[in-house]
Amino acid sequence: MDLPAFLEISPELWTSGQPIPSDWSLLARNGVEVVINLAAPGSSNFDADEMERVLNAGMQFVAFPVVWTAPKLEDYTMFAAALSACKGRRVLVHCALNMRVSVFVFLYRVLALGEAEAVARRDMEKIWSPDAIWSAFITEILSAAHA
Repeated sequence: MDLPAFLEISPELWTSGQPIPSDWSLLARNGVEVVINLAAPGSSNFDADEMERVLNAGMQFVAFPVVWTAPKLEDYTMFAAALSACKGRRVLVHCALNMRVSVFVFLYRVLALGEAEAVARRDMEKIWSPDAIWSAFITEILSAAHA
């Protein structure tokens, strides 16, 4: 796929930065059934018409706007529940630059799928090395899960 910061985690789970309008029909033709958007209004390249574009392409759309400077446990909890509900379907999870998504998918892989942290972290770090806010968020979520 020619999406910004695209990363195929598995045949069912793809991640990327913000697709452009012409990408939606291509994604649908490539088997994507559900789009989960973690970008918040005000994010770079935010597309206020995305839901309509995704639905018109025949896919389901879910949005969990995550504030870049203040990710919350509730954000991750809702995301994990939505992604778990998509089991067996091809899902594209995206945000503006795949940075929010890379952290959320890292956490999901470790906590929900039981993957090794080092393996999931390698994929996250293909996109970026989380800053102080996001590193603290990772620690908070992992600690809450082990409490």
